Amino acid sequence: MNKYKKLINLLKNGGLFIIIVVITFKMIFFNADFKEIIEIVSGVNLLYIAAGIAAMFLMVLCEAINIKRSLNIFKERTTLLQCVQYSLTGIFFSSITPSATGGQPMQLYYMHKKKIDISNGMLALLICLATYQIVTVAMAVMGVIIKFEFLKGTLGKFSILLFLGLLLNVFLLVLILISIFSKKLIFKVVNLCVKVLKHINYQKSIIFNEKALIEIEKYKKGADYIKNDKVFITKTILTTTVQILALHSIPFWIYKSIGMSSVPLIQFILIQSTLYITGAALPLPGAVGIGEKGFLIFFKTLFPINLISSAMLLSRGISFYLMVLISGIGVMILQLNLNKKLKDVKMRL
Repeated sequence: MNKYKKLINLLKNGGLFIIIVVITFKMIFFNADFKEIIEIVSGVNLLYIAAGIAAMFLMVLCEAINIKRSLNIFKERTTLLQCVQYSLTGIFFSSITPSATGGQPMQLYYMHKKKIDISNGMLALLICLATYQIVTVAMAVMGVIIKFEFLKGTLGKFSILLFLGLLLNVFLLVLILISIFSKKLIFKVVNLCVKVLKHINYQKSIIFNEKALIEIEKYKKGADYIKNDKVFITKTILTTTVQILALHSIPFWIYKSIGMSSVPLIQFILIQSTLYITGAALPLPGAVGIGEKGFLIFFKTLFPINLISSAMLLSRGISFYLMVLISGIGVMILQLNLNKKLKDVKMRL
């Protein structure tokens, strides 16, 4: 029954994702000359397109390294390949769920299937998420400060979404840090869950409470250990910085692929960092719609008017749609392997 529920939820989220994508492209390319777009896209320098794709794989690898490093701290046995699978799982489910809410829960689910302790897996993912938010917010703030005049003259009313996205990400960062280091908050969440379970007459609510308290103690010990490990924190933040820089470099590689070179890489990274955080202002799967429209607004002065639609298509194609496809295949392979192992266990019994 649970399998069917998961499948139904996946189909619902996937259906919503496809509908939003179709509406977005219909609105953006309503009056577009598709023949011209195809000509431009087919004439790009494939070397720079390959560099853009390589940057996305570097982003996945950096997250996998952070996950592995965090799990190793807790003596959890895992491989870099498994952590790449966890990273792809996060990308896929974050992309098809509103406000990227499905990524971490599904990563934790597959970690649990690999016999990784839930409290250790949760803490490892929260650490990765916290460092991701720290670097994302820091780069967006730098982008706003350094490119303030540019953004002021370019965005217009769209600037409201930028500052809303910035505020939401700062709030999320504070919430994550509290979740990692506040034992009181975790106890309150567990007590609330127990009350709900008792209210619905769940017979194992007491057992749940006892197990949860044990996990909290393990979780808290792990959090205290990490808080005092400055080398671990520094390495994780540096790896995350490379991860975010790789992600934000995609528009630059597209810019180079269409034969342009006057604008430096750092300018693209600063502008993309502000665009990226703007996507958090609306709870859409993968920021679909706002990502495409935002690209046309944020980069309209950097790309020629006749090339910007094609540039947007290539940039979002590499940084989002291609990654959804690749991560979806990765999740499918991971699930098939788990199903095969489960079948083998049943046959032995």
